[in-house]
Order: sequence, then structure tokens, then C-alpha cells
Amino acid sequence: MKTLARILFPMMMLAAESSLANANITTLRNYIKATYGQELIISDAQINQLSWVMDNPLATPEMDFYKVKGIHREVPRALSRLYNLQRLRSGTKEDFEKFIAPQKDEKAEILSAEILSAEILSAESFRQLSADIRALKDYRYEVLAAAAIISAVTLSPEAIHKARLIPNLKLPTDSVKFLAATAPEAGKIYPLAQALNNRFKTGNHLFEVAFMPDSHLRHMMYNEGSLSMYEHIDQGLSNGSVSGDDLRFWYYHWVINITGFRGHIAPKGSLYLTQDTYNAMTAVKSVLDQLGTRKKDFNPMRAYLAKRSDWLQLEKLTQNTNEQLALASIAASLRLFSAEQGKQLYQAFRQLTPADQKRWLAYSQYQFTNTRTPAPTYAPALFANAVAETGLTDTVIKVLPRFLDVIDKEQQMRKNGKLNLQVPVSFHKLSQHQQVNRLLHQSQKGSVTIDPVTGIASIAK
Repeated sequence: MKTLARILFPMMMLAAESSLANANITTLRNYIKATYGQELIISDAQINQLSWVMDNPLATPEMDFYKVKGIHREVPRALSRLYNLQRLRSGTKEDFEKFIAPQKDEKAEILSAEILSAEILSAESFRQLSADIRALKDYRYEVLAAAAIISAVTLSPEAIHKARLIPNLKLPTDSVKFLAATAPEAGKIYPLAQALNNRFKTGNHLFEVAFMPDSHLRHMMYNEGSLSMYEHIDQGLSNGSVSGDDLRFWYYHWVINITGFRGHIAPKGSLYLTQDTYNAMTAVKSVLDQLGTRKKDFNPMRAYLAKRSDWLQLEKLTQNTNEQLALASIAASLRLFSAEQGKQLYQAFRQLTPADQKRWLAYSQYQFTNTRTPAPTYAPALFANAVAETGLTDTVIKVLPRFLDVIDKEQQMRKNGKLNLQVPVSFHKLSQHQQVNRLLHQSQKGSVTIDPVTGIASIAK
């Protein structure tokens, strides 16, 4: 009987796992049909790969107050990216109208302030992006589509299980770092990558390019970290390990990522890639293009923030260049673009205590020189959720000081050797709706703690 049990139990487990996998695939197919009808082209291999995310308990807290019923939040984001990639590759006037439809929908639910005030993506900007995508060879296009799917399944139980089968592969707990760590072995971990490798007789190089370590375009756009955000690309362009073609492909991957950033709110078309966002990402790309030919004292972060300061017309509010760049840094994380928003930001900043104003100025200067530690993660999600809850002014006054408290704790722990230099401090927990609400309305300041293994920050009640 014991022998029989040893045989039957694994078989029963496999049957249960197979049944669950089939149920996940059925749920996905039903969602795709209900949402897109015949408008989305998606293969069985892509659906099977995306089904991994259905068992993942983790999801980004961006726009956490908006819940997607019956489906994992990363599913509509991934499918939105695939849908928008197809609109860009087709590139017709009808595709443009479908692409910008969510940006014109005044009835869309729970839109944050930066979307409501944003300028709709122009037809010319769409045409430029479309021309870039249509110029790609089939293999590069297929990898972009695969990367949009694979990005959604990072840290899923199945991805972790497959990755653990690779000898000596260290697995980070951060989703983007997990992608970078697994990219060199993408064909062994992700069936979709393996299928492309077999079909085109290629290796994992383009997946390594798409998921380059510590090279996150949205981090750069929001100025989340320090010069370390630019370090990998800068060194790669200098030593030849990153080519101009690689940089362009990496950029296209992030463009597609950005198109579906709010896909859980509006899955058909791009709610997030407005003209403001287009201007921000092309400004970052312009700075990156200068890295290979820059002068010795060129600072990409300062160059980018100077551009954002011009958009906000901060020179009309303060003649202090360091203060202009410090305010532009906040504006980047808060996704502010207009002169009116710049004025509101300046007025809110002036309501901070002199000590907190000084702390932010010191932190922004630190950003311009630090290349040792990775960018903090999920801070823009914290700010976006706070703005949606209470508006810009209260977010600056109430949340920015707590952000600085976490940064102070991070720097103290790194100095004492209690937080590894490779572990980013994470605002994932604090970005969740309940935590944001508490930060905005809690009168007493709680103590800050950072998990030394995961980097996740918490604030005691």
C-alpha cells in the first residue's frame, strides 16, 4: 500500500496542477474574447506563457485603489501592451484612434490628475513610434511581443520554480531585477523565449537587452534614483558591450511597456502614453544618446532635469539652479509637466518646514553623484496614489517628508552594513492604498524600518 501511495500521490498532484493550469488558460481565453473580440492577435504559446501570472499573489501597487475583478492585474497590462504593439505595427489612422481612445474618454473611471490634465498623444508622435516599430525585422518584433508577456510573469511561482533549476542562478526578490537575472537563461526558463529561440535559431541576447540590469526607463523618467540608473548603459556604450542597435531595442521594449502601464484601467489603447509621457521618454532617450559621445563632465540626470525644469518654468519661481533641479526631480516622480503644475509644486514645497526643504535639496544633490546603490522602487506609485487620494499639495506636504525618512533610514543602514548595496529600498508596501491613506491622515510619525533582505520599507503605526 505504501508503495502504491508513493506512485499515486505524485500522479494526483500532477493531475491537479494540470487541471489548475487548464482552468487558468480557460479564464484567460474568456477574458481576451470578452475584452478584445477579434481585435487582438495572440498565439496559444503566448496565452500559455501568460497563464503563469494567474497563480502569482504579487502585483504592482500602482493605482492600487483600482481593482480588476476576476483576473490578475498584470494580465490586462500585458495584453494591453500586446494590443498597442499591434496598433503601432499596423500604424493606420484607425490604429491611431484606437491607440488614443482611452485618453479621450472623459468617463473612464478613477483617472489620476496627471492623466486628466495631460495632452493627448499627437498623430505625429504616433507616426514616429509606428515608423520605428514597423522598421523592425520579424525576430525583433516577436521578441518585443514576448517580452511584454514575460514581463508579466516575473516572480510567478512557475517562473521561480524554473529559475531555481538553473545552477548557481541568484534570484532577486524585485520583479525587474528578477527579469534581468533570468534573461541570460530565458530559453531555459520561459517557454515563449525557447519557442522563439528554436524558430529563429537565436540565443537570448535580445532578452538580455530588453531586461538590461538596473536600466529602467520609467525610473529615469521619474528620476527615482541616482546616476546608478544610467551606469550600466553608460559603461556598456563605453566598452562596446551595448551597441546603438541594442540601446534602440531596449528603448522600444520600454515604449511598449509604457503603453500598457495603465492597462488594468483601460486595456484597449494606451491611457498612459500621452504627449507628456512621450516628451518625457524621448527626453531621456536624447540624454542616453549623448552618453556615447558626451563630454567628460556630462551628467545625464542634470541634463534631463534641466529639460523638465524648462517645461515647468521654474526659473520664473526661483533663481537658485540647485533648487530648480531639486523641484524638477520631485516633478518627475509626481509626473508634472506644465507651468501651472510647476507653480503649484513650488508653493507646496514652500509649505514644508525649512528642515525638510533642506533635506530634499541635499537628497537631490546626492542623486547627481551616487552610482553605488540602485534606484528606490515604487516611490512614484506611492506619490501617484497619494495624489489621486488627496491632490498635489497635501502629497508634497505629508508624503514627501516620510519618503525622506525612509531614505535617511536606508542610508544609515547601508553605512552600517545592514543593507546590501545591491538591494534597492522598496516603497511597495507603503504604496498600497491602505498604507497611503494612513500616511496622509496619521498625525503621529511612526518609526521607519527596512527589511534587510527585501529592502521593503514600513512605517510603524
